[in-house]
Amino acid sequence: EMIAADIAFHRFIYSLSENPLVAPAMETHWTNTHRVMGEVLMRDEPPHEIWNQHEAMLEAIASGGEPQAEELARLHISQVADLMIERLRQ
Repeated sequence: EMIAADIAFHRFIYSLSENPLVAPAMETHWTNTHRVMGEVLMRDEPPHEIWNQHEAMLEAIASGGEPQAEELARLHISQVADLMIERLRQ
Protein backbone atom coordinates (compact mmCIF):
# COMPACT_ATOMS: atom_id res chain seq x y z
CA GLU A 1 0.00 0.00 0.00
CA MET A 2 2.82 2.44 0.84
CA ILE A 3 4.66 1.55 -2.36
CA ALA A 4 1.47 2.13 -4.38
CA ALA A 5 1.04 5.54 -2.74
CA ASP A 6 4.68 6.40 -3.43
CA ILE A 7 4.34 5.38 -7.09
CA ALA A 8 1.18 7.47 -7.42
CA PHE A 9 2.97 10.47 -5.90
CA HIS A 10 5.92 10.15 -8.27
CA ARG A 11 3.70 9.74 -11.33
CA PHE A 12 1.70 12.79 -10.26
CA ILE A 13 4.89 14.83 -9.97
CA TYR A 14 5.98 13.65 -13.43
CA SER A 15 2.63 14.78 -14.85
CA LEU A 16 3.08 18.23 -13.30
CA SER A 17 6.35 18.68 -15.17
CA GLU A 18 4.42 18.83 -18.46
CA ASN A 19 7.54 17.35 -20.03
CA PRO A 20 6.46 14.48 -22.29
CA LEU A 21 9.86 12.82 -21.90
CA VAL A 22 9.86 12.45 -18.10
CA ALA A 23 7.31 9.65 -17.70
CA PRO A 24 8.65 7.48 -20.55
CA ALA A 25 12.21 7.95 -19.30
CA MET A 26 11.20 6.90 -15.80
CA GLU A 27 9.27 3.88 -17.07
CA THR A 28 12.59 2.31 -18.05
CA HIS A 29 13.71 2.58 -14.42
CA TRP A 30 10.56 1.39 -12.60
CA THR A 31 11.90 -2.08 -11.75
CA ASN A 32 14.85 -0.62 -9.89
CA THR A 33 12.74 2.21 -8.50
CA HIS A 34 10.29 -0.33 -7.02
CA ARG A 35 13.18 -2.11 -5.32
CA VAL A 36 14.40 1.14 -3.80
CA MET A 37 10.89 2.08 -2.67
CA GLY A 38 10.44 -1.32 -1.06
CA GLU A 39 13.72 -1.03 0.81
CA VAL A 40 13.09 2.53 1.96
CA LEU A 41 9.41 2.15 2.84
CA MET A 42 9.50 -1.27 4.48
CA ARG A 43 12.05 -0.58 7.19
CA ASP A 44 11.19 -0.95 10.87
CA GLU A 45 10.14 2.62 11.62
CA PRO A 46 7.43 4.41 9.63
CA PRO A 47 8.86 6.38 6.71
CA HIS A 48 7.77 9.76 8.08
CA GLU A 49 10.80 11.53 6.62
CA ILE A 50 9.91 10.36 3.09
CA TRP A 51 6.32 11.58 3.42
CA ASN A 52 7.52 14.87 4.92
CA GLN A 53 9.82 15.37 1.94
CA HIS A 54 6.97 14.66 -0.46
CA GLU A 55 4.70 17.08 1.38
CA ALA A 56 7.34 19.82 1.27
CA MET A 57 7.76 19.33 -2.49
CA LEU A 58 4.01 19.56 -3.08
CA GLU A 59 3.73 22.67 -0.92
CA ALA A 60 6.57 24.30 -2.86
CA ILE A 61 4.89 23.47 -6.18
CA ALA A 62 1.47 24.65 -4.99
CA SER A 63 2.90 27.98 -3.83
CA GLY A 64 4.69 28.57 -7.13
CA GLY A 65 8.11 27.78 -5.74
CA GLU A 66 9.36 25.60 -8.57
CA PRO A 67 13.06 26.30 -7.85
CA GLN A 68 12.52 25.29 -4.22
CA ALA A 69 10.60 22.18 -5.31
CA GLU A 70 13.46 21.23 -7.63
CA GLU A 71 15.98 21.69 -4.81
CA LEU A 72 13.83 19.58 -2.48
CA ALA A 73 13.48 16.86 -5.13
CA ARG A 74 17.24 16.73 -5.65
CA LEU A 75 17.77 16.50 -1.89
CA HIS A 76 15.16 13.72 -1.66
CA ILE A 77 16.88 11.71 -4.40
CA SER A 78 20.27 12.21 -2.79
CA GLN A 79 19.08 11.12 0.66
CA VAL A 80 17.33 8.03 -0.69
CA ALA A 81 20.44 7.10 -2.67
CA ASP A 82 22.59 7.49 0.45
CA LEU A 83 20.17 5.31 2.41
CA MET A 84 20.29 2.59 -0.25
CA ILE A 85 24.09 2.62 -0.30
CA GLU A 86 24.11 2.31 3.49
CA ARG A 87 21.67 -0.62 3.36
CA LEU A 88 23.69 -2.40 0.68
CA ARG A 89 26.80 -2.16 2.84
CA GLN A 90 25.08 -3.89 5.77
